[in-house]
Amino acid sequence: MALILGIPINGLPVTGTTITSQEAMESECLHQFGVAPRTSDCRGSYIKMTWIKNVKEILILNDRVAMEKASRFNCKEIDGPLTLLHIWAWIRMPVLAPISRTPWFFSLANRWRNWEHHNWQYRYHTVAYFRGLLDEVQEGQFVWEAYDVDRIEADVIPEDICSQSEIWSATIPLISFETLEWYATDRCRRRFGFVQGVPHQERSLDGQHGKILTGPKNLDWSVTHRFWIMQ
Repeated sequence: MALILGIPINGLPVTGTTITSQEAMESECLHQFGVAPRTSDCRGSYIKMTWIKNVKEILILNDRVAMEKASRFNCKEIDGPLTLLHIWAWIRMPVLAPISRTPWFFSLANRWRNWEHHNWQYRYHTVAYFRGLLDEVQEGQFVWEAYDVDRIEADVIPEDICSQSEIWSATIPLISFETLEWYATDRCRRRFGFVQGVPHQERSLDGQHGKILTGPKNLDWSVTHRFWIMQ
């Protein structure tokens, strides 16, 4: 997130109160987006996706759950941070990436911002083509230390981003309101330039993991998740 999209990651947990009333929802939409849905755009205290799609160009929809759902064998669609997913894969497995004629500059996703101008054939590759590439990937073709100085010049990454690098390898919970995920960096130490040892026993999130906002959820998640926030 920090290197590919240039988004700061060091700060307070993204948490707070969710109030499942239409009045609270309209007020929050006005605060966040500058526009509130009409009654016809809602179903109870829920907003219809058609309204979201109409304002999508002014939103950054970041749904980590979409990634999990999209990995299922019977899933045919995906939404969420697809730019992040694409660039992550292209940096880690260059064999999958379109050829870029642009040098590295920040944020790293910008290297492929105009890839279609020079790689018009790339867009016609099929799913079968990429599956074949993945089947044939050799160990040396996966880049573990993708952001090392021998790949990206040191002056490309701004100092305010580099100063956060000490926490990139922290093994901690990731929190976003009702969502709680365990960031198990101890299982992929090579990506941070460390020697991979035997991973620790994975932390159990008990019933806190997998919560979804169905039905009334008038909760202050900073209180509900206070134990994990302190971690």
